[in-house]
This record gives sequence, C-alpha cells and structure tokens, in this order.
Amino acid sequence: MSKSSLFNPVAWQTPSEKPASPKVAPNAAPPVSPGDVASDVEFVLQQIEERHIDITADHLNWVRFGFAFADQFGDAGRSYYHRLCQFFPNYTEAETNKQYNNCLKSHGSGVTIRTFFKYARDAGIDIRTRSYKPPVSPMPPLSLPPSTGVNGGSGDSGDNDQEELPTFSDQIEHLLPEFLRKVSAYGRTPKEKDIMILAAITVVSGCLPNIEGNYDDRRVHANLFFFLTAKAGSGKGRVDL
Repeated sequence: MSKSSLFNPVAWQTPSEKPASPKVAPNAAPPVSPGDVASDVEFVLQQIEERHIDITADHLNWVRFGFAFADQFGDAGRSYYHRLCQFFPNYTEAETNKQYNNCLKSHGSGVTIRTFFKYARDAGIDIRTRSYKPPVSPMPPLSLPPSTGVNGGSGDSGDNDQEELPTFSDQIEHLLPEFLRKVSAYGRTPKEKDIMILAAITVVSGCLPNIEGNYDDRRVHANLFFFLTAKAGSGKGRVDL
C-alpha cells in the first residue's frame, strides 16, 4: 500500500452474521426443533440454571446478552434473558425488562447469539450442541468481503480464505516501558497484546492535558483515539481490562 493510499476499514470487516432461523413473532414461544438455535440455547441455559452460574460478570456483558437474544429471537427471547440474568447479583425483573426493551429498539447492534455461546463456553459450560460450531481460536482473523478485493475490485464470491492481519507486539514488546509490558501481558495472543498496548497508550494520552506541541504549523495535543471493530466473540472484549 502506498503512503498516499487511504485505509478503508470496511474492506476488512466480516459481513454481519445472519441468524440461522427467522425471528419469531412477538410474545410467541421460540420454536424448538431438532438442531435449531433455540434448542441449543435451551441446552446451555439448563446447565447454567442447574449450576446457578452467573456468566454476565458485569454490566457490559449483561447488556451484550440482551442484544444477542434480541437479535436472534426478537421479543420471544425475553424469557431466555431473564433466565440467564437471574443469577446476576443486582438482578431485578423491572430493570431486566427495561434493558431488553432497549436492546429490541437498537435494530442491529452487531452482537449475535454467538456471543452468548462464547461466554458460556468461557465459564465452563458444555456448548457442544448439534447446530452451533464455536470459533476454533479465541480471536479468529478478519477476512475480506467475498465480493471485494484488496484494491476494491471484484473477487471470487466463492473464496472463503481469510487473510491474517500483521501484529507488532511480538517485535516491540521487549522495548516497552515496564508499565506497558505489564498491560501487554494480559493479552493471550499477539493480536490481543496489540489491542492491550494500543488501548493503554490511548488511555495514557488522556492523562496528559498539559502536553502539546507544533505539527505542520498547528498546535496539537497528546490525546489519541482508538477504534476497534471485530465480530462478536472474537476477543475484542479483552480491552476492558
């Protein structure tokens, strides 16, 4: 890529995952048939209820699960949401209903039912269901859209090859200040280490309000911005640390 080329983030995004089955009508029980998503969710939820496990962990995950059920089942996923959240320490029926209503209004947050299965798996729940196939790696590589080449040209729509993006943490980690090395250590893979380093630098930049300088005849400050995009369940939530 030449220095004059502009980075196009859309070209590196994976197309939004579509639910395997259509959303059910509001207030209707989700259909249960052999191998469908509803039966898989039921299989996992029963284990969570038997073991009284709270996989929501924090408010952010609580919201994510609402988006996941709303995306897959519409209003029919409300009962699933209550069953999952009942073990959340601050659970109330009213607040849970309110949050689910907000998720229904979002109309496409990008969070799918795969997020629910991913967090259940991380909590030690058996998710070896009939129709769900979990990601092989904790952070699968991004892939180009099937119809778009690197330079925007037409590609082979049947090509499912994924292109690995480069990482930098393995090359510069030993050169970092001790603080950033500690932050990087929370990453489990080179990609997660990249995320941790970039996020930490961004946070630190906001703590330097009195640092400024001249660049290209303009006064600039130290504040940086960090934008991360990836599929649900790909590991980007690690940045919360």
